[in-house]
Amino acid sequence: MIDYDDESHSLPSVSLALRDSLSALALQILVARDDFKTLSNKQRMHELYLIIGELHEIYDSSHGAP
Repeated sequence: MIDYDDESHSLPSVSLALRDSLSALALQILVARDDFKTLSNKQRMHELYLIIGELHEIYDSSHGAP
């Protein structure tokens, strides 16, 4: 596990910054889809949920999680 001192003024580790950026990345992936404008809000939320789940699986598999 990464030990991070909240009182420190140093930059967070790369893996911590990546993990914290997954939701923003998922949103960008969704917005870039050709059919984004035709999706209902309910469909957008569902697709965003799926994309975030996929990104979490990719992150976990590349960082040693089971």
